[in-house]
Amino acid sequence: MNIDNNKLFVTVGVTGHSDIIASEESSIVTRFVRLVDKLREDYPNLNIRILTGLAEGADQLIAKLAIRLSNAGCPIQPVAILPMPLAEYRSDFSADKLKDFDALVQVMVDNDCPIVELSFEQERNHCYVNLGRYLINKSDILVSIWNGVLNADEGGTSYVTQACLDPLRRIVDARGNVQGVGNEFRLNNYLYDSSSICVYKIDANRDSMPLNKIDSLHCGYIDSVTGDLNNLEPDLPKTSNDYFEYLNGLSKSLEDISESELSKVYPLVPEVDQELYFSETRDLVNIFSSFRCFDALANKLQSKTKSLSRMATLLTLVLTVVFLAYENTIQHPFVLISYVLLFGGSYIWYKIKNPNEIKAQYTVCRAISESLRVEFFWCARGIIGEVGDGSLAKKIQGKGIVEAGVISSVLRQMSFLGRKKGSDIEVNEVLKNWIENQSFFYKGRIEYLKKIKWSLDIGEKICVAIPVVIIVSYLTSIYVGFHFIDSDWDSRLVFYASGIFPVIAITMKLYAQSESIDEIFFQYSATNDYLIRLINLINNTDDKDMVTLGFEVAGVELSSEHMVWVETVRSKQIGMPEG
Repeated sequence: MNIDNNKLFVTVGVTGHSDIIASEESSIVTRFVRLVDKLREDYPNLNIRILTGLAEGADQLIAKLAIRLSNAGCPIQPVAILPMPLAEYRSDFSADKLKDFDALVQVMVDNDCPIVELSFEQERNHCYVNLGRYLINKSDILVSIWNGVLNADEGGTSYVTQACLDPLRRIVDARGNVQGVGNEFRLNNYLYDSSSICVYKIDANRDSMPLNKIDSLHCGYIDSVTGDLNNLEPDLPKTSNDYFEYLNGLSKSLEDISESELSKVYPLVPEVDQELYFSETRDLVNIFSSFRCFDALANKLQSKTKSLSRMATLLTLVLTVVFLAYENTIQHPFVLISYVLLFGGSYIWYKIKNPNEIKAQYTVCRAISESLRVEFFWCARGIIGEVGDGSLAKKIQGKGIVEAGVISSVLRQMSFLGRKKGSDIEVNEVLKNWIENQSFFYKGRIEYLKKIKWSLDIGEKICVAIPVVIIVSYLTSIYVGFHFIDSDWDSRLVFYASGIFPVIAITMKLYAQSESIDEIFFQYSATNDYLIRLINLINNTDDKDMVTLGFEVAGVELSSEHMVWVETVRSKQIGMPEG
């Protein structure tokens, strides 16, 4: 495969009829290649992951195409998602079709393509429902090779497409409830609405439905199953395009992370425990590696953000000092010209460096790394589930925010199968490592912010006190008849000094506000108290289900905290007048 492991993915899930008409296969292939070419053109820094169930018909057609494209040099990763273990799945194929299936599986093995085997369910159709849920949970784009006929056959192409496009209807009309989790899955999908999955429909007729034949075959994006299914849009919906562009930029940024920057990242689990975690599932290795990359990128952007904030504060202060100097002391054209040049240079610096964008990128990268931290320990505990229903990607609380879709996409692509409960890692051991990891981060940030707050508070008080002392001394000297000011020039210096120190205090306050120091300090302090209460819960109960529930609630809470931070930064960006 020609994928770059340092790049992120756009994940394309495929659902389609098993009895597509042979004469239409070339048309379907052409339309799918058109979609792939468009994604590669618009988002050159992203790999493309293609998920198929390897069923007869559309699935196998696209799987073979994906392998050919990958071997031809395209950055494509074909992935097989089998609805049940391979041995069981083989019995779903007739003798003549089984030979083709076995050959395709062997080709995928030979090409190092991942093959995911979902668990077997007693009712066979539930396996196909789980496959559909997996595709929805893990895909950024769902390609539906479909004739547009709506039906209630659970696990079929129509069912999966409807569940993706109309989660509210799937709750209200839920006829099938797979082991009690089907409705919960649909409810999460609907309420959180953080994963902007779009559906790309490729028209296809079925051998078994000659009366429902589509005369003119088209392809494009659809946003509803209640309208005209032949009204297909050629371009991605704007929201999806925005977050793909964001992903594309993030993927480019990850290429610049050095080994030295990675080495400074505090590990998710102690080195002595890493082998135990990594032996559980390859997913934990993927999440661990991605966390290191995003945390290193967040640290890098944090350092850059600090430098830009300090520079902006310094420029504000220098501009004010020069202007006050001209106004009160040195009314010389050279000073005024210097002010104008400095103002123009500061404006150009502001436009080129774009501190708002750097800070926004930092907060998103930090939110991603902290979400990956939660996802890692959820995966280790077995909370995510093999089809991804329990993933944090389904619970990111940021309706309508592009960044929420970006975080969800990153989380979706980091794991294939999760981990089942009840293996070698004890629940309390997982929680202990998680809380220690979280506490280390929050305690360090709280101590750092405490020092910054103390320094700024002291600085502000001193800057307010100094002009008071100067003015009081000046007025007292006049009252008692002792004139330590002998000229108009000296008088100007007194008033200049009295005016500049409050400006310095205001500049410090602006710096604190632009960095959201007070808000983050109190937020982190409250979160640390939250973790302490969670520790008390763990230490005072033997109920593992209760502990696991606390684990889940805490993970969602911490994720929500970072989404609030992202929104706060968006709302407190420096505007042009302030800039």
